[in-house]
Amino acid sequence: MKAAAKMKASSAARYHRSGFDCLPRLRPACRRLVRRHRDKIERVAQALLLRRTLTPDEVDELIAQQHGPR
Repeated sequence: MKAAAKMKASSAARYHRSGFDCLPRLRPACRRLVRRHRDKIERVAQALLLRRTLTPDEVDELIAQQHGPR
């Protein structure tokens, strides 16, 4: 077996043993969560762009803010 093919097979085996083989099944759930909480994610992201770091209390405050109906 060539070195590149051997390395590729080894990487694939590590991927499956590490539990990452569940990622394709989790992707739809992740997308639903991001869609559901996008406004909160955006608020935290904007605050991080402005201040670079946030305390846990600041994150909680941003998440708790309500911005009208969806």
